[in-house]
Amino acid sequence: VRGGRVEGVVSTPAGEPVPYATVAVVDRGRQWEGEKTALTGLDGAYAIEGLRPARYDLRVSAAGFAPATEDAATRLDVPESLETVARDVVLTRGAPLPGVVRAPDGTFVSGAQIQIEAVEQKHAGRVRELFAISDAGGAYSIVGVPPMVDVRIVVVHDAYVRTTGEPLRFTPGETRELPLALRPGLRVEGVVRDAAGRAVAGARVRWGNVDGVAERRLRDAFSADEYLGQRVLYTANDGAFVLENVEPGTTLLKVEAEGFAPWYRRDLKGLAEGERPPVVVELIGSSSIGGRVVADRSGVPLAEVLVYCQQRGPVEGDADPGVVGAMATTTTDATGRFTLEGVPPGRYDVVVWYATGYVAAAQDWRFERTRQRDVPAGTTGLEFRLVTEAQRA
Repeated sequence: VRGGRVEGVVSTPAGEPVPYATVAVVDRGRQWEGEKTALTGLDGAYAIEGLRPARYDLRVSAAGFAPATEDAATRLDVPESLETVARDVVLTRGAPLPGVVRAPDGTFVSGAQIQIEAVEQKHAGRVRELFAISDAGGAYSIVGVPPMVDVRIVVVHDAYVRTTGEPLRFTPGETRELPLALRPGLRVEGVVRDAAGRAVAGARVRWGNVDGVAERRLRDAFSADEYLGQRVLYTANDGAFVLENVEPGTTLLKVEAEGFAPWYRRDLKGLAEGERPPVVVELIGSSSIGGRVVADRSGVPLAEVLVYCQQRGPVEGDADPGVVGAMATTTTDATGRFTLEGVPPGRYDVVVWYATGYVAAAQDWRFERTRQRDVPAGTTGLEFRLVTEAQRA
């Protein structure tokens, strides 16, 4: 099937070509499908083909240059006619940001990762891949910080708390040296048990700081997982675990073990050693929800269809503010069947999110054929009968 094409040249304000710049296009309605990319040649030219008619985010970056951040340069529409879209991009030299990373006692810290993050969400996907690693003397240097965009510096090191600086804004041509000081973290102890009070050994423990994160972003497991750190610990034979270097503030904690539903809390506060008893995690057995997805008229099973379930909220007044609602995702097999596993007891909305060639929730959230509501955990035999856009019309 013929697709749309975008082509252009990446250059400096003086008109000099920028070779080996990375150009990526991301379908704003289908971000889960990834992105198409190209590298510019020695003449700064690039071309990306096979694009469907849609609105895209255009991301352009090159070593030593500030990434494109203006809406006019980063938004791209491929028309229904699939005619070639010409898009030239001008990159400016980014601000250099050198500095030194030190520990609380003033010694140099090597191996710290220094990252640049955009403060505004609309720039989050445009300002990325700007980072450096501190050397043996704690020194680092980042080149390519975009001017006139609010950014913050984030420092990550396994032996210290993740450190986030105050927002910064660089003017064109500005050079600024920024020393960074790391902080020691808190210590958190806990124990994991089953419903009968027996220790659960080998449970997987992850955590993350969620200060300032909107409450709605932590209501379900899919969204909450985004805020978990990369480090993983496992409980000892007696079910105990110890977290080191936990950031002060509000902590999200997740515990998983085979045969049990994942356990979450998103409101743990003041987790300092000696301030409170160990966190007690009680795991409960997991269940599943199953069914199949077929074409409405023919009954043909539909494979590779994305299905998810989301736990329904409790009756108003009974809500626990620290609970994260369970969520599970899967895809149908060659027979159109699916099993959503690892869900705790409760009631769920089951949704067909994406099915190639058929109307699913990703295309029309309001289309009732895409969901079944208030389904108890343990249910099997659900059936979704999907239609194409032409059949719905």
